[in-house]
Amino acid sequence: MPNSSVPLAVRICGPIEAPPVVLLHSIGCDGDMWRDQAIQLQDRRRVLCIDLPGHGFSAAIDAAPDMHDMAASVVETLDALGGQVFDMVGLSLGGMVAAAVALDHPARIRTLTICDARLDAPDDYRALWDRLIGLATGEGMDAVANFMVERWFGRGQRAANPRVAEIVAAVRRTPRQGFEAAARAIQALNLLERVGSIAAPTLLVVGDEDGVLPDVMIEILGRMRNAKLVVIEGAGHLSNIDRPEAFTAALLDHLQA
Repeated sequence: MPNSSVPLAVRICGPIEAPPVVLLHSIGCDGDMWRDQAIQLQDRRRVLCIDLPGHGFSAAIDAAPDMHDMAASVVETLDALGGQVFDMVGLSLGGMVAAAVALDHPARIRTLTICDARLDAPDDYRALWDRLIGLATGEGMDAVANFMVERWFGRGQRAANPRVAEIVAAVRRTPRQGFEAAARAIQALNLLERVGSIAAPTLLVVGDEDGVLPDVMIEILGRMRNAKLVVIEGAGHLSNIDRPEAFTAALLDHLQA
């Protein structure tokens, strides 16, 4: 279980009395990944952008966490802020953690949004993370950042987005230990078989240029009883960065439902 003496860092904006929405970021990033969405949400929502364990300003969890440990650390942080029920949004690693929160603490979730994430870890996917852990250990987080930015943004128009440089910088400054712990948690991912038990209204979002994930998220959709899928054209893995207007419009529509 997470060390209860280590709270997670949170970027907070919006009226204190407004309904809270929690935003969880991708591996190697931090809560600032959600800046465009926070700006759009802050007039009507209390926006909480959490730095997941070992990322941003958050300390790592003692020992090797799994998704349920990371979910517990998120809920513990929200408890410390006095909240009860939340709209929970997560992308990639954040989407995995958000799904774990919905499974482990269903009474705390009003709506759920899972973006550009898978909820299982087949052999080839685990092997990718072994490669990245080896890269981080042997060459450092600069090498990981170079690999990830091409995988996430390619070399075309999406790579020209001025926010890409911010994402690269975030990955480079992520502590290697925090990155490896999150990668190991991803390798142990086993939420797909349980996702059908999630009752909260769920939005699934995926970029149409995000490799195999459109098909993966169609499978997730088929397993859920109260979900819808939005595919964002011209977006890759960080769909909220590639197409912030389209992403935020889909999210606002879901939150207002």
